[in-house]
Amino acid sequence: MTMAAKDAPPPITIEDRRRRPYTVLDNVIFEAGLSCQAIAVYAVLCRYASYNRGKAYPSIETIARKAGVGKTTVKKIIAELEQKEIIMVDRHTIGKTKRRNIYYLLDLSRLPESEETALPETSLPEKNSDMKTHVARILEQMMETG
Repeated sequence: MTMAAKDAPPPITIEDRRRRPYTVLDNVIFEAGLSCQAIAVYAVLCRYASYNRGKAYPSIETIARKAGVGKTTVKKIIAELEQKEIIMVDRHTIGKTKRRNIYYLLDLSRLPESEETALPETSLPEKNSDMKTHVARILEQMMETG
């Protein structure tokens, strides 16, 4: 049974009212099989990289504090993110004991995107007046598929 455009529920509107700066995460990061803690660590790296053109260099202590995890957990997660080729780490030693790592966020477009996070492949209507019909059609398709 199809829903007529006039009977379609109103479209859901999501407005981004955050004040800049804010951190953007790739949708595919949620499909990479990472724990919530790993996503939090990645988000912290993204936050710092936003200001540094794709590279970040917060300390392990800063990452742990911002992500709400321990330093040992951060080190394990950094190794996991490296192994999954989500980040690259350039390790530097300053003096005998001090370390400074530079974290590079890698392009994630090679990771598979699930149907859930992929944007629908639809074309936009030519006129704004057709937008309500277009949105109703998309909502109808969504309701039919799931």
